Amino acid sequence: MIIGIDESGNFNLNNKNPNWFIGAHVLDIAHQEKLNNDLVIWKNKYKSLKNNKGEIKGSIINELMADDFIESVIEPQGNFFITLCGTIPSEHTKEIIEFHKNHHLKCLRDGIENCKKINNYKLASQYEQLANWYQNISDHLLLKIWILGQMLGHSFREHVIQTILDRTDLTLGTIKISIDKDFVRSKEHIYFWKDLLRSWFYSYTYRNPIPVIKEWDANHPFFMNRNKNEQKNEKEPYVDSDHIFKSNCNFCDSHLNAEVQVADILASIISKYYNGEQFNSAYNKIRKYFIPIRQNPGVIFRMVSLDEAVPDNTPDPWKTLHED
Repeated sequence: MIIGIDESGNFNLNNKNPNWFIGAHVLDIAHQEKLNNDLVIWKNKYKSLKNNKGEIKGSIINELMADDFIESVIEPQGNFFITLCGTIPSEHTKEIIEFHKNHHLKCLRDGIENCKKINNYKLASQYEQLANWYQNISDHLLLKIWILGQMLGHSFREHVIQTILDRTDLTLGTIKISIDKDFVRSKEHIYFWKDLLRSWFYSYTYRNPIPVIKEWDANHPFFMNRNKNEQKNEKEPYVDSDHIFKSNCNFCDSHLNAEVQVADILASIISKYYNGEQFNSAYNKIRKYFIPIRQNPGVIFRMVSLDEAVPDNTPDPWKTLHED
């Protein structure tokens, strides 16, 4: 499982168009190498459009280039998927954003107190820094974090389901999630982003469990339970979100990562199509790669309003702590 993720849109609350995160999925390292090689060949056709880092950004391509990109880079891949998760920012008022922000801060502060109770002051300090940062970030950045968190859970789950359906689940031993880091303002904030995304991934997959097959034996690549946590006595596979986000999910420079560059171009095609800027031909060519396979595969996400809010029984990820 190798997923490159990039976004299209500014996520400002006055934006009435769909803003998207797009996932470009390949099965394993061999498929990733082919994707990279085909991308290099395609970019060399349009050398004059490369930036100083050797990229061709999706925002500058025209419809003919988009068609050529799909025919030259996407269609030769064989096993390739696309996931979409977006929102219409103008549907979220400042009051709704503030309501959910305060709820998340309460969960964080409860987690800080739990850390102190088990004498894990180092983690308590890290969460205090995270809470202070979270308290002060802008509304549009909050919305972007929330949609990206949904995207991670959605894309991971749908990739697993599709490989089960295609009987390619043995490729699930490779887990690499790369996210364009352009919108992360400093290296010091990457820890904050990853911890917040881990919490959203946890919540999403609690509500929408990732399927595993009972017949998979202990040697299956996706069998993540190695008795690392003796508090868990599952005899079946489970998804270890801590492991995913510590070791396999990273923010990266897009010019060094083929799947993120591909996600950028796909995001531009999809965004232009939904914003009425044509690109009909290119969009129709990539529809067959959308997962899940249905009429409207993209997830349009909306935070519930204050009137709709109900008690949430999802376990608080910041309370799920260990003494190490």
